[in-house]
Amino acid sequence: MRTIKHATTPEEIEDAKSVRRLVFQIEQCIDQASDFDENDDSAMHFVAYEEKPIGAARVRFPDHKKRAKVERVSVIPEIGRAHV
Repeated sequence: MRTIKHATTPEEIEDAKSVRRLVFQIEQCIDQASDFDENDDSAMHFVAYEEKPIGAARVRFPDHKKRAKVERVSVIPEIGRAHV
C-alpha cells in the first residue's frame, strides 16, 4: 500500500533526501549543491512509501504562508511518474 507522510523525523527526512539523490543527482546528473540548498532547512518535506521510499517533495511558504511553493517533486524510476 502506498502512503505519503509529512517527514518530521530525521529518518523520514533522510528517506526523502535519498529519493532526491537518486532522481536528481544520479538519474538527471544534477549537482548536489543545486539539489540541496538553503531552503531545505525551512521547507516541509514529504515522502511517499511503498514498503520503501519511492517519492519525495518539499513545500515552502516564501510569502510567509500567503502561498505555497511545491518543489523538488521526485519519484524513483522503477515506479514511474504516472503511478504516484
